[in-house]
Amino acid sequence: MRHLPTALLASLVLAACAQAQKPVALAPASIEDREPDVTRQVQSVLEAVAQEQLPRSALTDNALGALPPAQLQAMGVALRSCGAMPQLQLLSRRTKGEERMYIYRAPCGGRPLLVEINFGKGERISRLVLRAQ
Repeated sequence: MRHLPTALLASLVLAACAQAQKPVALAPASIEDREPDVTRQVQSVLEAVAQEQLPRSALTDNALGALPPAQLQAMGVALRSCGAMPQLQLLSRRTKGEERMYIYRAPCGGRPLLVEINFGKGERISRLVLRAQ
């Protein structure tokens, strides 16, 4: 009977240690890029955004409405802070009807950026989001 409290305490301590040592969720791994031309196209889009020279004709009307000039400028500042344009790593590719949706990681110093970009009809960008990972 005396050993019961000691055994109970030991098992609680071991359970707490096991809980504390659970692995931290890692960033998603990149996947094989079977469309290097699209990746180069996205790289060109990001370079244009960084130089604040993305032609409005590259965006659909919905994308234009969702991307005010101030937000595009902020994206350009974030990309320029990386120094050299980072090499993109494809994380995800999906399709929904005619819409092709991609997520890339852009290593940028100590804080990688995620690039979410959708292409619709006529290869026009229907969504462009740049955020810290």
